[in-house]
Amino acid sequence: MTTNKKMNIVITPGLRALAFFCIAFLFSSELLAQAVTPEEVRAAEKEVIMDNGVVQLTMADVDAFAESIPKKDRIGFFDSPKRIEKTLIDLWMAKILATRAREEGVDKDPRIANIIRYKTNLVLSQAMVKRASSQIDDKTLEALAYENYLVNKADYMTPEKRKVKHILLRHNRAFDAQIRAKAEELLQQIEQHPEQFEDLARQYSDDKGSAAKGGRLPAIEKGTTEPAFDVAVFSMQKPGLVPEVVETRSGYHIIWLEDIYPAQPADFEFIKEDLKEAVRAGLADEKLTQLKRKLDSKEITVDKEAVASLRTRYGVVKRPGQK
Repeated sequence: MTTNKKMNIVITPGLRALAFFCIAFLFSSELLAQAVTPEEVRAAEKEVIMDNGVVQLTMADVDAFAESIPKKDRIGFFDSPKRIEKTLIDLWMAKILATRAREEGVDKDPRIANIIRYKTNLVLSQAMVKRASSQIDDKTLEALAYENYLVNKADYMTPEKRKVKHILLRHNRAFDAQIRAKAEELLQQIEQHPEQFEDLARQYSDDKGSAAKGGRLPAIEKGTTEPAFDVAVFSMQKPGLVPEVVETRSGYHIIWLEDIYPAQPADFEFIKEDLKEAVRAGLADEKLTQLKRKLDSKEITVDKEAVASLRTRYGVVKRPGQK
């Protein structure tokens, strides 16, 4: 047990039990939805998750932490009870230590105060970027995203795919010539009796996963299989039997192209959120560029000696002859 007498803070194994209670609370409540309005933030500040009588961890603290996680990863992050437990304890300990630091005047230390100002400026600048990208309603944003989709449909194509089945006879250094001859024999048999392909695949193919399905493989995209296999499949102009045995590192293949699925535009609904984020980022860049132009119009004075001193200020040593 660790005790901080000044603050009367006791960290015991009970803290872990409390964390588990908080996890259950988070999972059973709708408060996992992050506060986004001033009213919701104030409500989150009043929603106490952990309290030892001196320091409180609130939902607003968790919300602030959640802001540091990319939105697309946030749900996955909070889907793990163990990760939530660790996060709550880390946030709790950070708040305890920060409270102690303020009591002892650590925040008044000029070096620490300077770092706090830097971090504050960083947070505020990021908030400005976010504000610039959020000052547009969702309906307008979606409309702009759809317009972008229509104009640049060619950029959102799903690649062509081809459906194939094959028979694989694996290499065997001692009997490779016989194996090649057997592959040629199977190819000739299939040329004469194409309807036998699937039965022969079940009987002879060393690719047991596809053999059970008559040699069928999942639809493939160009460049996703071994080069010789890839060339054989994608050089075919129409479905049918590849007219020669194809050798790869795996062995000898007899390949049948069953179908060709042409490239086509991705469904807007499937990529809508990504497009909206791209539009939002573009609008933010425009606003920030406008702000930069305003700043560029103002005269800026630069202390060249101070800039030059930065090369040695942090331990960089001049090399002989270096200016």
